[in-house]
Amino acid sequence: MIYKSKEGARAVEERYRAYLAHWPVPSEHLRLATRQGETFAVAGGPPDAGHLPLGQTSRILEFLRAPEKRRA
Repeated sequence: MIYKSKEGARAVEERYRAYLAHWPVPSEHLRLATRQGETFAVAGGPPDAGHLPLGQTSRILEFLRAPEKRRA
């Protein structure tokens, strides 16, 4: 569990849903099964456009810095 309490988890989820209500393009909210458990994703934009998967910032930075870590 990443939250200190159920109330904290609920507060974050409510704030996140309020943010998603103002998403600038039509979107679909998905729950996806992964090896680490269920995760939430937002699919949006033109249906005929290509895919552009985005992840949490901290994980993206870790991925982008991987070549630097190998050189060190």
